[in-house]
Amino acid sequence: MRFLKRNVLKSSEIDLGAAVFDVETRRLHDHSGEEIALRFRSREVLAVLMRQQGHIVGRSTLAEAAWDVKTVSDDSIAQCIADIRRALSDKGRRIVETVPRQGYRLVLPSVRSPTHPRSGETGRAPIPSGPAPEPRAPVIEVLRFDDLGTTGMGPPGLRDVLGEAIVIELARYPEMTVLHRAADSGPSGGRRAVQAISRTGSDYLVAGALLSDGKLGRLSIRLISARDLSCIWVEEFDFDLGELLALSRGIGRQVASAVGVKLIEIAEARIDRGDLSARLIENAARSRMLRNPSAAAFGRNIREQDIALDRYPDSAWGHLGQALALRTGIDSGWLTRDVEAASARAEDHVARAHALAPDNYLVHFALGKTLADKGHTGAAILALERATTLNPSSTMVLVGQITPNLDIGNTARALELISLARRINPAGNKYLQYQIARAHWRMGSPDKALRSLMASPGQTDDMRKLHAVAALELGRGDMARAALGLFLNANPHWNFEVESMAQRAQATPSAVIERWLSRLSEAGMPH
Repeated sequence: MRFLKRNVLKSSEIDLGAAVFDVETRRLHDHSGEEIALRFRSREVLAVLMRQQGHIVGRSTLAEAAWDVKTVSDDSIAQCIADIRRALSDKGRRIVETVPRQGYRLVLPSVRSPTHPRSGETGRAPIPSGPAPEPRAPVIEVLRFDDLGTTGMGPPGLRDVLGEAIVIELARYPEMTVLHRAADSGPSGGRRAVQAISRTGSDYLVAGALLSDGKLGRLSIRLISARDLSCIWVEEFDFDLGELLALSRGIGRQVASAVGVKLIEIAEARIDRGDLSARLIENAARSRMLRNPSAAAFGRNIREQDIALDRYPDSAWGHLGQALALRTGIDSGWLTRDVEAASARAEDHVARAHALAPDNYLVHFALGKTLADKGHTGAAILALERATTLNPSSTMVLVGQITPNLDIGNTARALELISLARRINPAGNKYLQYQIARAHWRMGSPDKALRSLMASPGQTDDMRKLHAVAALELGRGDMARAALGLFLNANPHWNFEVESMAQRAQATPSAVIERWLSRLSEAGMPH
């Protein structure tokens, strides 16, 4: 097996000294892997304490989370606390502290017990005092593909070329740790192999099957939870074998993009269950904005990034996450007070993130966004191109280059970026469809913009405004007013002044701003 990165505990596990708690399964086990008995209510109480570790949790909060009621007897809560302390061998009450007349607080032990045997170590040094250590990235293992019948190029060769391409592209994502089961190291990705390999410490498995007649091929891919072998995501890719090397790279990027997006989506559920880390908080924030950007999502992202910065000040993820959150709030008009100060904070966070992780593609993406919004278009393009070099599988980074290239009149490059993004993510998502639609509108093709919007899996507030603008330019006034009406119903306090401020905060060319604002005014944007 080839290791691209190496870590110890599963990403969902927290070491509590004598025991390890899995925030996904709500189960405790010792360092040999044996489960430690803990009643259901006690597990729920421990999960709540874990989510708010280091903070006092009141009895009413525990009651509502574990019993689904506002109040429950103090004896019931005390029994659960005693049960937890017994399971954790916490006789001195140093892990679960009682705070008189207020509640309880969970404090991670300052010294950990010997590691789980699978780490291959005999013990660990004491954890230094100070900020909490950031949990590791989820481990994803790529298995050798099944052969469902291939002709032409030998099955091992074709499977290995595609498998290697997928591993290379996945490894570009610092959001995950990647392992690769080499072609000559064991079985392929059938269910028996999956069951055996799921016990090696991976969090997720990528398994697949290949079918080919020598000219055409079909690759089916599955993302599987190693914990319970449930299938999280499945997709099929049909391809022509004529240009295998270029083809394998393209398929590798498609698979890596889809798997990366899926793991980013999972991050929100994980932090809701208490698996806090700066990386997961940033991933969850990105997932919200890719799925359904809104003022509410922006507010939550800012609050959670503050937690990341407080708990993990030396992690680049909190800094780049907060920088992106601030810029998104400014650009979208959700942040209207102290905009200059917020912009300066975003710059400071980008600089700190770059110092901490100069090879993280998202750091360069955040840097590019910040430079673009300050009007430094050339420098922004260089930063975004660097982000693409580090991770060419990210459609978010690819489409991030479109607007700066349009700002300098490089329409050919913008169209090339649109084509690349569509090849990597042919199904599209809201963020991708909006950026492509906005680019077509800027290039004077409102009809193409409208088609891209209609192809989106859903509509966001920005999409509704663009829908109104494009429809009006096509002479479809009723459609324009209806689209803008939907936006105003969701944002009743929005007006022409707020929209103007948001557009100018992005250093958009004046002619583009005037065209945009004029159309929105005609469609009924209140002044």
